[in-house]
Amino acid sequence: MFVPKLLHLKIGCPVMLVKNISSALVNGFQGKVVAMKEDSVTVDFENDLVQLGRETFTVYSSIDKKIVATRHQIPLILSFSITIHKAQGLTLDRVEVHASNTFAPGQSGVAMGRARNKKGLRIISFNSISIFNKVCGKIEVRKPDSKTWTEYYSEI
Repeated sequence: MFVPKLLHLKIGCPVMLVKNISSALVNGFQGKVVAMKEDSVTVDFENDLVQLGRETFTVYSSIDKKIVATRHQIPLILSFSITIHKAQGLTLDRVEVHASNTFAPGQSGVAMGRARNKKGLRIISFNSISIFNKVCGKIEVRKPDSKTWTEYYSEI
């Protein structure tokens, strides 16, 4: 997983773990920053406070398996937003879907399915043919007026 060269954090920001630390702390786990020191960050992962220090990330050549690059970084990324792929398997209280450029069958459905309930789902942009074909099983193209789409999707 890519980790940024410079990690910009502040107390209260949402973060995602990008490396398996233990069987309880795995890649994709989300939390909030609650404290910071020079070489570590304390994150609240579902009421479990965890202090994370720098981890070593190494990139190897696909040809000869030699080390190409190494970075020592706290294994976190900001998670104000995440990709559909990274969200797969998660259940979230609030989901805002930007799915106008989905390129594989089912991506829009996976994104919408991350919401715990329909009140927590907001659809901003999408490929109507992809959504209606894959999720609803029909094509019904309407003028993309936000009120119309909100009412339509609240029935799904």
